[in-house]
Amino acid sequence: MRAMPSILRGTRNMSKHPPKLLRPLALALHLAFLGAAGTTLALPATARAQEAAFDFAIPAGPLQNALTAFSAQTRINVSFTPEIAGGGKHSPGVQGSHTAAQALARLLVGSGLVAVRQGNGFTLEQAPSGGDVTLTPVTVSASADRSGTTERTGSYTQRGPNRTATGLGLTLRDTPQSVTVVTRQQMDDQGLTTLTDTLERTVGITMNQYESNRTLPSARGFEITKIRHDGVSSSDNGFGFSNDWFSDNAIYDRVEIVRGAAGLLSGTGEPSAAINLVRKKPTREFQGHAQLSAGSWDAYRGEIDLSGPLAAEGKIRGRLVATHADRKSYLDYYDKRSTGVYGVLEADLPADMLFTLGVDYHDSLTRGATYGAPVPMYYADGSRTNFSRSTTTAADWTYIDSERLASFASLEKRFANGWQARLQYSYRKTETTPKLRTLEGVFDRETGAGSFWLGGMYYDIDKQEDTFDLSASGPFTLLGREHELMLGYSHYQYDESRLFYERLPVPPLDSYYNQGSYPYPQFGTVHRTDNPIYIDHREKAAYVASRLSLADPLKLILGARLTNVDYSLTNWGVTSTARYHQELTPYAGLIYDVSDNYSAYASYADIFNTQTVRDRNGALLDPIIGTNYEAGLKGSFHGGRLNVSAAIFKVKQDNLAEFDAIIDSEYRYKAVDGTTTRGYELEVSGEPLRGWNVAGGFTRRISKDGDGSAVQTIQPQNLLRLSTSYRLPGEWNRWTLGGHLSWQSRIYEKDKRPGGGDTEQASYALVHAFASYQAGKDLSLQMNINNLFDKKYYTGFYNNYGRYGDPRSFTLTARYTF
Repeated sequence: MRAMPSILRGTRNMSKHPPKLLRPLALALHLAFLGAAGTTLALPATARAQEAAFDFAIPAGPLQNALTAFSAQTRINVSFTPEIAGGGKHSPGVQGSHTAAQALARLLVGSGLVAVRQGNGFTLEQAPSGGDVTLTPVTVSASADRSGTTERTGSYTQRGPNRTATGLGLTLRDTPQSVTVVTRQQMDDQGLTTLTDTLERTVGITMNQYESNRTLPSARGFEITKIRHDGVSSSDNGFGFSNDWFSDNAIYDRVEIVRGAAGLLSGTGEPSAAINLVRKKPTREFQGHAQLSAGSWDAYRGEIDLSGPLAAEGKIRGRLVATHADRKSYLDYYDKRSTGVYGVLEADLPADMLFTLGVDYHDSLTRGATYGAPVPMYYADGSRTNFSRSTTTAADWTYIDSERLASFASLEKRFANGWQARLQYSYRKTETTPKLRTLEGVFDRETGAGSFWLGGMYYDIDKQEDTFDLSASGPFTLLGREHELMLGYSHYQYDESRLFYERLPVPPLDSYYNQGSYPYPQFGTVHRTDNPIYIDHREKAAYVASRLSLADPLKLILGARLTNVDYSLTNWGVTSTARYHQELTPYAGLIYDVSDNYSAYASYADIFNTQTVRDRNGALLDPIIGTNYEAGLKGSFHGGRLNVSAAIFKVKQDNLAEFDAIIDSEYRYKAVDGTTTRGYELEVSGEPLRGWNVAGGFTRRISKDGDGSAVQTIQPQNLLRLSTSYRLPGEWNRWTLGGHLSWQSRIYEKDKRPGGGDTEQASYALVHAFASYQAGKDLSLQMNINNLFDKKYYTGFYNNYGRYGDPRSFTLTARYTF
C-alpha cells in the first residue's frame, strides 16, 4: 500500500477558489456544443449508400449479430424490426470481397428476408409474402472501425475487435491475456455513474478507498495507475486528487481492462491492469436520451445525450453529452456538485479518411472532503471502535475544487490493401485546489485524550499533459499465409506543479471528542517559497506487434516497445532526476484453437516501471523490473454473445518500493527484491440464454517477498464479482430484474494495531439489486438498491483509521429515449 505522501500537507479560505485558466474557454466550448446539438436536432439523417467493395469476414451465427457486424464494417445503416430479424434467425455469414448489397444478400440467405435500399442505407422486409403489420424499425449503425461498440447492443460482453492489449484487432478469445469489457448496458443496468463505481464491480479489481475523494484501485495485488482514453495514454492516475477515478461514465461507450503487464502500449507501469476508456462517438442516424435520477441523501443527477448528422448528407456528425450531479452523503459535512460537458465532431473526408475533434470538460466542488481515513478503528488499548458511519475527521470548511479540460483530435486513413493509419493528439489541463484537514493518533476510550497529529493542507495543483501517437496496422503475406502487423510511435509530455500556502500555528487538540469545536486554522495568502513541488516527465517510445499465422489453428503474437524516459522531481528544494534510454519491453503470446469454440493461450511480458519515491539518501529508487507469465483457456459461444475464460498467472518483481523511514517530513523507501505473485482467475460475460446477461468472475492471488512473507495484504487474496440481469418473458417482458454480488476475503496491515496485532477488515459480501420497467415505447423507469442488506464494512484503511462503505441507498431513474 502506498503511504500518504508528506507533500500533501497545507489549506485555504472557505470560498470556492476559481481556477485561473479554464473557465472562459470552457464556457465558450459549452455554448458551442449546445449550439451544435440544436443543429443536430434540426437536420435530417440523409447519407447515401456506398457502392465500394469491402473485404468481409463475418462468421455464421445469429442474424442480428451478423447485421451489427455488417454495419460496423461498412458504415452503412440497416433498419429492421426485432420481430423480423429475431426469433432465432440464423445467418450463414459472408467472407471475401463484395459490395454492400451483395454481402447483405448472402447474410440473408435462408432468412426469408430481403434488403431494400432506402436513402443512406437498407431496410429489411419479408420476401414477397409479408403481412400488413407496420412496426417501428430498429436501426443498426456504426462508424469507421467501430465493430467493438457496445452501446444499444443490450449485451454484457463485447463481440467485436479489442485493441487494448496488443494494438491488433483481436476478439476476446484471440487475446492472450485476461480482458474484461464493461459495456454500456452493464453500466446503465447496474447504475454505475462513475469510473470508481465501475471498477468496484469488475472482475479482479479491488478499491482501497480510505478517503472520500481519492482511491487506489489494484489488480493482482498491484496498483493500477495507467488509464488510456481511446487508446491514448494519460498521466499516472494513482493516489491523487486530480485523476480520472471519479470521472462520469456518461461519455463512455465501454471500459476495457487488460489485467497483467500491459507495457507494450501503456509504457511504464505496474503488472496490474491497463484501463482504456472508450468515448462515445457520433452516429449517422439521430439518436439521444434524457435522464433524471433522485436518490438517498438528496442525490440528484441529470444527463442528456444527443447524437446525429449535422451537414453534408451525414458526412459531418456530432455528439453532445451533458451531465450535472448534486449529492449529499451519509458522511457529516459532505456535499459534492459536478458538471460535465462532452462534445465530439466527426467528418468523412475524401480518400477514405475520417477526422475527429472533441472536448471533455468537467468541474466539481466537494465540501466536507476527507484527507486521511475518517474513522478511528481502534482505541489506545487495542479494542475495536464502533462509531457511526457518519463519523469524519473533516470539517465544514474543507473542500476540493477541481476543473479539467481535455481536448483530442485524430485523423484516420484506410487503404485499399486493408491497411489503416491513425494520427492522434490529446491535451489535458487540470487545476485542483484542496483545502483539507487530517487527524491521526490513538486515544482513550473514555476521555478521548491521546497523542494526535492534526494538520491542515491548502495548495494549488496545476497539471498539463500532451500526448501524440502515430500508428498503422494491416495484413501482409509471408510464406503463403496472411499475417497482421502493427507499428507505432508515441510522445508523452507531463508537467505538474504544487504550490502550498503556509498554515499558521494552531493549539493542540486535547480530546478526539472535541474535534468538532476545534478552531478553523488560518493560512497565509501567498504561496510558500521553500517547498514548491515540480514534476517534469518526458516519455518517447516506438512499438511494434505482429500476429503470425503459423498454422490454421495456431497464432503467434510477438511485440516489443523501446522506451526513453526523462523524469525530474523537485521537492523541498532538492531535485532528483532519472533517465532511462533504450529500455526494451518484449511481449509474446501463443494462441491455439482447440476447437470451434475453445482456444488455449500462453503469454509473456517484461515489466519496467519508473518510480517517483526516494530512498534515505534522497535518490529516486531504481525502476521496478520483472516478468509476467499467463496461461489459460478461453471459450466463445452463440456467435460471440457469451465468452468464458480461465487463467493462471505469475509475476516476479525486483526493486519493489517498501516504506523505510520519515526523513525531513518525507516518506522514504527501500527497494525489495524477489517479490512473487501467483494466482488464477475465472470469468464469464455475455448471454447464456436469451434475455439473461451475466458478467463476473473469481480471482485467487498469493503475494510473497523474497523471504516468503506475505505482502500486499491490504488487497484480498480471494475476490468474487458477479453482475446479472434478466428480462422477464411473455406478458412480463416490460420488466428486467438483476443485481450484483461482491465478496472478498480478509485484508489487513500487519502489526499496525495499537498494543500489537493486525489492523484488519474481515471478509464480507455485498448485494445490490435493480428493477427496470419499460413504461412506454420511449420511457423507462428503474430502481437501484445498493448494499441491500445494509452491511457495515470498511472500504479501506490506513494507519488505524478507516472509511466506512456506503449504507443501504436507493436511486430512482427515469429515462426518455429519442
